[in-house]
Amino acid sequence: MGKGNGLRAGKPARFCYPTQAALFITIFSLIIPVAPKTTIFARYMKQAQTPAIQYLLHGLQLEEKAQAERYAVKDSGSIKQLKRDGLALHPIKVGRKSYGFAEYPELGFKVPLSQDTSGFRDSAAIEVFYDQEPTVKGILLNINGSTGEVRLFAPDFPDWIEEHGVGIKLTPDTRTTEIITEALMQLDEGKGAAGYGFFNLIYNGDAAQLQQPEKYEVARVSYLNDSQQQAVAEIAGNNPLVIIHGPPGTGKTTTLVEAIAALVQNGEKVLVTAPSNAATDHIALQLIKRGVKTMRVGNQAKIHQELLPHTLEGKLQQGAEQQQLKKMRIQAEAFRKMAHQYKRHFGKADREQRKLLMQE
Repeated sequence: MGKGNGLRAGKPARFCYPTQAALFITIFSLIIPVAPKTTIFARYMKQAQTPAIQYLLHGLQLEEKAQAERYAVKDSGSIKQLKRDGLALHPIKVGRKSYGFAEYPELGFKVPLSQDTSGFRDSAAIEVFYDQEPTVKGILLNINGSTGEVRLFAPDFPDWIEEHGVGIKLTPDTRTTEIITEALMQLDEGKGAAGYGFFNLIYNGDAAQLQQPEKYEVARVSYLNDSQQQAVAEIAGNNPLVIIHGPPGTGKTTTLVEAIAALVQNGEKVLVTAPSNAATDHIALQLIKRGVKTMRVGNQAKIHQELLPHTLEGKLQQGAEQQQLKKMRIQAEAFRKMAHQYKRHFGKADREQRKLLMQE
């Protein structure tokens, strides 16, 4: 399934570059990210009128259920099992703490014991856990041997983050499932919309609802061969559906970048999607190098670091309010460090002082 990744490059163009049957669905997954629960998949399948959409919803339900069962932590015994399966690191030693992209809390950690980290990949969805405290969702920024870095999706660090017994476990990427589910329901309810024509074409081979193209003049690009130039002309001509096919290294990305640049020069606003974050990031970087004004949208947790300034959060981070928020968080961290200087066994006066510092 498509992952809901995309970028805006300057009215949406009526072209599609399908590498998977569900690729175009990612276009709609950027609209309203509502969070349906696994328990209402059955209701969605009953509501859906299109057999293909019912089939896709059923597949999503099975996938989410299997992931939830695999990553579940029920008791201390299940933590040990997750460690044996290479799905959890416990305990970890927290080191450097800071505020990174969009002021999300970030921390460095070390795995003091010999543990299997091979299942932990960069950009993996994780949860940080401790005892019976609510877990904190995040993303694994990187891991190298026994050391790594994590970004937390929380306004601040939890108070227990430096306690002994903190751990990290892999978790299902439910956000992607939620977005795709809502996109499918929007598609099923909006059969008269232009996008449904693409869906009908891909699944039923019916192109009757596709809009007709508008023709634009395309300047010759010196570094494109005849085949690539023809592809640019077809895409820039706003054909409803154009497929570019070729082995690796034959210039597909270069061709797409030139086609997008041509559309933007003709006043179009183009939405580009891809079946993975890596593919979306790749073409986004090429568009920026080409001088095309680009906005990268999608799952912020899985966007390439170089593209963070070209996201909505990255642009907002440069505002005056964000700068003030950063100063306040630095100050809050200073108070927290002062509060944690008090040990577990202290007198009434020390306890009151710690309470006041934590409140501050």
